[in-house]
Parts: sequence; C-alpha cells; structure tokens
Amino acid sequence: MFNLGRTYLHLGQPEKCQELLVAVVNKRRRFFGPNHPDTLMARNELGMSYCAQKRFAVAEILVRNVLETRKRILGEEHSYALWSINDVLKVICDRGQPAEAAKMLEDIIPVVSRTLGESHIGMSMTKSNLARAYIRLKRWKEAAELLKVIIPAIPSSYPDWFHAMSSYVEARIYLGELAEAEKDCSAMLDRITIQKALTLDNPRTVVIAEQLLKIYCAQARYSEISALKKRFPAMNENVDQLPHFDIIPVRRELEGAKT
Repeated sequence: MFNLGRTYLHLGQPEKCQELLVAVVNKRRRFFGPNHPDTLMARNELGMSYCAQKRFAVAEILVRNVLETRKRILGEEHSYALWSINDVLKVICDRGQPAEAAKMLEDIIPVVSRTLGESHIGMSMTKSNLARAYIRLKRWKEAAELLKVIIPAIPSSYPDWFHAMSSYVEARIYLGELAEAEKDCSAMLDRITIQKALTLDNPRTVVIAEQLLKIYCAQARYSEISALKKRFPAMNENVDQLPHFDIIPVRRELEGAKT
C-alpha cells in the first residue's frame, strides 16, 4: 500500500495517495510504534501528499515532526534527516517563503557534500530544491546553472526528471533561450505521448504543455497554438492566467533579439 500511495503521488493524484498513506501510517504505528523508521517514512510521505494538495499547514506539521524525530534518533547528519530537511524546505518554499528555503538549502549543501558525496541522490535532491527556490525568487541564471548539472544525474525514467527539466525550461525562457526551451518542451512531450511516461492529464504534463504554449503565444504561432490545445486539452487555454511566468518578459526578450 505504501508504494502504491507514493505512485499515486508521482502520478499527480495526491488525494488517493493521502487516503492510502493514512491507513499505512495507522497500521505501522500500531504494529511498529510511532518512531519506527517505516512509520516515519510513511508519515513523511503523507505530509508531502498534503503539500501537493496545497494544505501547507498540516504538511509542515507532519514533515517537521518527522524531521525532529529522525534528528533525535538517527542524528542531524543522517541521510534520512537530511531528506526530511529537504522536504520541510520544499513545503516552506511552496507556501510562499522561497528566500528562507534558499538560505537554509545553501547552508546544508556542504553538509550533504561531506556526508553523502556530490554524486549521491540526496545531493541531487538538495540542489533541485534549491533551484526550485531560486526560480520562485526569479534568480533564473543560478537556477539554470544548477539544473544543467543536476539533470544528467537523474534517470530519465524518474518522474523527478520531468520536474527538473520543466524547471530548467522555465529558467531558460526567462533567460531568453526560447529555441532551446522549445526543443526541451517538445522532447519531453514526445516522450510522454510515445513512451507513456506520464498521462496526458498529469499535472506535470499540463505544466510542460503550458510552457510550450507560452513560447508559441509569445511568437504568435497561431496554427501551432491550435494544434497544441487539441493535443493537450487539459491545459489552461487562457495564456494570461497561466502560472509560473508572465508573457511580458518573454516578449521583451524577443523584441530585444530583433534589434
């Protein structure tokens, strides 16, 4: 049930994930105790399912509780404690405090490097979360530089690969690298449709399609806009209401390139 719950989370179905993980947490607490590693793992993932539903207050309570328990039992520099720190900071970033999250992530990178190593998945996760915070802070160049290094280390079969690539696309759009961003968007969407890596209505898929829509709208490519909307009907057709970035800076980059 635990693995199925996590799968639902990766598939963009956090409500189903939450339902399963509540049952898992209750069973593990009863059989193993509240502080058993397996119970803590389930509680942490339950917290992240609440985060995905934007229920940030309860998410932060859960993941902070797991963090403090892991620090007390395993030590502050244990890999699971560092994992929990990342998840707490992810919640903080998503609830609108990216500056605080970025500062704390910058502070723990030397610890992760010393204890886990540069090539450990924990380092990729930490840098990915830092890039996420940089994007929220509109520090596009720093985000792009981090993601360029991180992405080759993430297996392309992982859902997190699509998230990192989408973040990279967003940063490149704001840096004026529209051709490269479009190429990356198209490659991701082709992989999704051909290899069925994600469903067409998965939130990650929709975000990528909306990023490509932004690029097309900035360049007034109306036939491609129409085709994209038919291909991905779940995306928001109102470009002015799309999340993540404003169309105006993109147009300015295009106008600057023409002069």
